[in-house]
Amino acid sequence: MLPKQKCLYNNKDYRIVLAIIVFLILILVLLNISDKGNTLSYIDKLESLIKKTISVPNFDFSNLKWVSNATTSKVWAARDSHTAFIFKDKMWILGGLDANNAIEKGEPNYDKAIYFNDVWNTTDGLNWTRAIEHANFPLIRSTSVFEVKGKLFMLGGYSPDTKVGYDIGLWTSNDGISWTKEKTKLPWVEREGQKVIKFKDKYFMIGGVNYLSKERFNDVWVSTDGYTWSLETNNAGWQPRWDMEISEFNGKLWLTGGMTSEVKTFGDEWVSNDGIKWSLVYKDAPYGHKQGHTSAVSNGSLMIISGLDDNNTSTGEVWETKDGIHWTKQITNWSAREDVSVLVFKNRIWILGGMNYDYHWTNDIYFSDYNYFDGSTINSQTFTENTGKIDLYPNTCPSATSTISSQDLSETFVSRDKRLPDGFVPSNLVDLNGLVKTDGDVCLDNLAAQNLIMMFNQAKKDNVLLSINFGYRSPEKQQEMFDFYAKQSSPEDASEGIAKPYYSEHQLGMAADLSAKSINYLGVSTKFAKTEEYKWLENNAYIFGFTLSYPEDKKDITGYKFEPWHYRYVGQQTAKILHDKNITFSEYINNQKVAD
Repeated sequence: MLPKQKCLYNNKDYRIVLAIIVFLILILVLLNISDKGNTLSYIDKLESLIKKTISVPNFDFSNLKWVSNATTSKVWAARDSHTAFIFKDKMWILGGLDANNAIEKGEPNYDKAIYFNDVWNTTDGLNWTRAIEHANFPLIRSTSVFEVKGKLFMLGGYSPDTKVGYDIGLWTSNDGISWTKEKTKLPWVEREGQKVIKFKDKYFMIGGVNYLSKERFNDVWVSTDGYTWSLETNNAGWQPRWDMEISEFNGKLWLTGGMTSEVKTFGDEWVSNDGIKWSLVYKDAPYGHKQGHTSAVSNGSLMIISGLDDNNTSTGEVWETKDGIHWTKQITNWSAREDVSVLVFKNRIWILGGMNYDYHWTNDIYFSDYNYFDGSTINSQTFTENTGKIDLYPNTCPSATSTISSQDLSETFVSRDKRLPDGFVPSNLVDLNGLVKTDGDVCLDNLAAQNLIMMFNQAKKDNVLLSINFGYRSPEKQQEMFDFYAKQSSPEDASEGIAKPYYSEHQLGMAADLSAKSINYLGVSTKFAKTEEYKWLENNAYIFGFTLSYPEDKKDITGYKFEPWHYRYVGQQTAKILHDKNITFSEYINNQKVAD
């Protein structure tokens, strides 16, 4: 029996749930009496009603894969104890330290480590921009950043500057780059390894350590505005600690692991309804002893990510739960690490840097390989089926002239009357050759490529074998193709099947010309419309964010003949709208203009 298990279930919420279940059972009894001819069993009916009442995401944790961004030299320097956050639709990191060159007798000498006060951000997780090399806050590790009403707040942490140390104070920023020191002192003993989290419209500052005074804390402070803090309890019930993780999940706060006063790791788990009073869930949780770990809440699951135990075990792992009690373990393809930063951004979990189990600081990036929409989950082997990883900055595709993000490109409309600027080349092209079946080198936008590979992998599981013949086309190639078809017929006839340069979706890097095994992977061919593969795409392409650009009965709207092979990426949400309403992207854009 779980320690204090009764206290977890003896509350108002669970009594309400029990009442609902009893009510459903009564309904089903009546249903069974009134409809004896129905072949559904009693359990089937109950399950059906529950599914209609409660939306449960369909997420298969066992199939979650992790993809590596191999080009670490193109992002921020190796570090741990940095701070990551989401602000204004971007991922940000700041601060941290790198002790790769400060290892003495097998241990890091943190007095000789490199500390940072730089700020970086990204709109897609792959292409990072250094916003400022030296911000006006001090060199810092283990600080907390949180947002209150569009403004960033920073507190806690440690600086190697002898004039600063733990006296970080309180800083604010409106843009993440320029920071203002609002307060020199805060009402608690300054510290690092604390956790700051928003919960029920309040901000909680919990626990931490001050190495200089050798104090560990289990206090809880609360604020509604980020400026003024009140002490809610000086003893939250669990032992004082730091480098624990606190997560909001299912309307509660969950505390896992941390570091003891004897510099050992905790293996317990606690839960709280208000952030002040805590109840023990496990004295020794299934995920074991951990410190320096972090967490992510995604797709109806809480996941504990990485961290180190007392033995610095080398295996990276993720533990997942849907209720905070029953946990499932996954061994990962990245090594165990501590003081790593993790964010959930654009339907993916991002793992950013950290210190590996062997005292190696890293700047590698891993992101989760699943997409979902409206609760559905698509599991695949994106980027791993053929090569194990994808180089996100290949040199086989043309060099970019545009800085427009993949997300913005997926929403960009190009047609016979809407052109791209001269010299346009998208910024995130990747070569699909070797990742899926292609006709030679085929480049596609990174976001479109990820979803296309998932689509191909899912199709393969359904015994549908697809290939891609064309992706991105240069304006020169587009002109060459137009001239060829114009000579075969006439410029007028060619213009109904081939776009002129800068008027083609192919130049966005978002369009793909597909073929299939049943027609021996022919190039663009109307025979494709008669295949089982085409029927599969009709029913499934939208799930992966793709739409047929030029359907058979929409020439008057699109301006182009039927092209059963031509699919473009518009994103899962938009693709579902197009599919459900049976409209083209062109009609969707025009409808938006009318609405505006």
